[in-house]
Amino acid sequence: MIYFDNAASTKPDRDIIDKYCEINNKYFANPSSLNSFSKECEYLFNKAKNQILNNLHLKNYNIIFTSGASESNSLALIGYVLRNLNKGDHIIVSEVEHASILSAAKFLSETYNVKVSYLKVKSDGQFDIEHFKQLINEQTILVSLMQVNNEIGTIYNFYDIKSILKKYPKVILHSDACQGLGKVDCDYNIFDMMTFSAHKIHGLKGCGCLIFKNNIKLNPIIFGGNQQLEIRSGTLDIANAICFAMAIRKALNDFKINYSIIKNIHEEIYSYLKQNPILYELNSQFDDCPYIINFSLKTKKASVVCEALSMKGIMLTTVSACSSHVDSSSYVVKALNKNKDIYNNTLRISFDKNNTIEDAKEFINILDETIKELKDAR
Repeated sequence: MIYFDNAASTKPDRDIIDKYCEINNKYFANPSSLNSFSKECEYLFNKAKNQILNNLHLKNYNIIFTSGASESNSLALIGYVLRNLNKGDHIIVSEVEHASILSAAKFLSETYNVKVSYLKVKSDGQFDIEHFKQLINEQTILVSLMQVNNEIGTIYNFYDIKSILKKYPKVILHSDACQGLGKVDCDYNIFDMMTFSAHKIHGLKGCGCLIFKNNIKLNPIIFGGNQQLEIRSGTLDIANAICFAMAIRKALNDFKINYSIIKNIHEEIYSYLKQNPILYELNSQFDDCPYIINFSLKTKKASVVCEALSMKGIMLTTVSACSSHVDSSSYVVKALNKNKDIYNNTLRISFDKNNTIEDAKEFINILDETIKELKDAR
């Protein structure tokens, strides 16, 4: 099997799985209890928090562990806006955000009458800065913009955004940074809040986090025993926290060697697609994050090709995993001002450190073979 769906989820590293079992076997007490064993478990939990912040070079930040990126994004938007409505009632998100951001923004709009503006992107996928200048105003309290697009791989430039935000000191900048961690170089101090997910970097599913500056106040969206700064209730999962810290350390330490491997794979496949414009239209730019390539089929139906490839051991997807059960078309590619035949017919391939250049060459051969075998879509 060739697994090219790593933007949806990566394979957990064996040593992380082993560590998870070890910690659960050895440190199984509830850290919120008052006995000495529980206090030892609480110490390990707090140690994992500090390791993550140190590895990301973040000072004066807090961290809340969650069940994953979707919960973290909901906590960032809903938790912050409901706590700070006295400061303003307007937020900005881009039109190409992950479904969890768009859904949280819709909830705020429909339930609390929060005004939501949707930042446009240009044909290359980058934020439309002139449009951003038109959207922001004195009632804006939060801007949420992803670091790397999960469908097309665009690496977003935040320097112009930050320059504009200097004129609006009460505005908080949040980023869904799940697709960028360990894959693109970044000083995360540029963000006031940021979301990460363990299973995107060879960690375990069911673990994410929201990191935010110390002075930021959030309302809880989960209630109970007031754990984690009284923001996120629930028994602390020590093993997942420790394994997440481990996954982040490995992703950052191995950044250069992994990037070199992925860059070669990316160039091999991107070059093939670009050389065949009759069959394919590239929706990703060459200088985007090399871990993701998005393209559309011009003569075949994407869902049919995707299924045919999976029968031959090639695993990829048509749209984001979080959108695949809702709509088969790509709202991200549509935002690039592509026509309907293109945004309704996308394929996304995404790589990780376990892929090889041989995988890339085999994928090209099997894709070429499959395209020749199938009947034209129209």
